[in-house]
Amino acid sequence: MKFEVRPLDSGPGEAVLLIAEDDTPIRGVKMLVWGHHLAPASALGSEVVRDAMEMVRGEEAGKAVIVTPGRFTEEARAAAAPLPIELVDGRALLGLVKKKLPQVAAQKGL
Repeated sequence: MKFEVRPLDSGPGEAVLLIAEDDTPIRGVKMLVWGHHLAPASALGSEVVRDAMEMVRGEEAGKAVIVTPGRFTEEARAAAAPLPIELVDGRALLGLVKKKLPQVAAQKGL
């Protein structure tokens, strides 16, 4: 598995792009993970989904995941629904931390 990290100048807040690529023949996949640092009350709109889809095409990736501690607008959720784009908001991210990293969640009092 190869990883590459790039800072992004797109959308509100600070953003970073992680490109994860498994070049195993037949089952390998290239996935983009786009992290947006926002205040929990802030929301990302459909423009971020459009930008992510452009990057998926440009990078010839199979999928994108957009992660934020904030939330997504209904327009963003509707735009992502038919696409190979997964949206992970603050609530879902907290659930993942509790499930996958219970020691960290307990240590941080989550």
